[in-house]
Amino acid sequence: MRTRKPHKKSTDKTLLELYAQGLTHREIGNRVGMTGKQVQARIRTLRAQVKAVEPPRTPEQLQVLRDRIKTLRNQGLDMKAIGREVGIKKPQVYRHLQAIGLE
Repeated sequence: MRTRKPHKKSTDKTLLELYAQGLTHREIGNRVGMTGKQVQARIRTLRAQVKAVEPPRTPEQLQVLRDRIKTLRNQGLDMKAIGREVGIKKPQVYRHLQAIGLE
């Protein structure tokens, strides 16, 4: 049976910083020595931990999120891929796209 090595806080911080810069999971993984899938899973876990104590988004944060969604949609990504990139579910992506008049 494989044993898991504990995640280092410094690695978690680096993952979140690179993710916030807009790098893909694969690009982040290349920088920190993980696969794209490992990065995706760890970011999902970290975001869930943050969401549990995260206050609601401010109007400015909401605008940044919608701008990112709009950019990804214009690049041809589907709603599921956009959701993975910005860390929200597909129905939430759809609602944001409706709010900005793209769906």
